[in-house]
Amino acid sequence: MKKLVICSLVLLFLSCSESTTKSPSETAKVVASSFFSKDESALKKHTTSEG
Repeated sequence: MKKLVICSLVLLFLSCSESTTKSPSETAKVVASSFFSKDESALKKHTTSEG
């Protein structure tokens, strides 16, 4: 039981430690590539409603 709790805590910390935010240059690359490939869903995900 103790091993199960330790394993689940380790997995929790590993899953929460990943960065979900991108740097401005990474976001610009995604926006540019989705614009040129006409990928509307990716473009809407990474741009604001004003832009």
